[in-house]
Amino acid sequence: MRTYNTSGGNADSNQRARIAASSLRLVDIPIELIKKLYNSHITKLHGKLMKILIRNLARTTTETELLTLFQAHGAVQSCNLVLDKDTGLSKGFGFVEMPKPGEAKAAITSLNGLAIAGFKIRVKKSE
Repeated sequence: MRTYNTSGGNADSNQRARIAASSLRLVDIPIELIKKLYNSHITKLHGKLMKILIRNLARTTTETELLTLFQAHGAVQSCNLVLDKDTGLSKGFGFVEMPKPGEAKAAITSLNGLAIAGFKIRVKKSE
């Protein structure tokens, strides 16, 4: 992919940069780059992300259920349920990242010890 220096130079190089940017479609941008830029933007707005570890989840718990559980307490940056490579089933733990430390602490306090699908989950700040 070509990049253009638009900070200096002549009008011709600036024109080429505008043309290149205007012809860029969303599908041309890798999803990993979009996520990285979004995470960087959120971190700049709200400060450091707080990563939370959730253990003792039922093997039937889905990532969507985990996300919904934490979204009730605030904005969630990411949610990852750890899966077994061979079976594709949950290993019983996961991670959630929340951009606002106050909301993250409230979620930890509220959810730690809560019974979900017959399992008393343990929630704490990841180290």
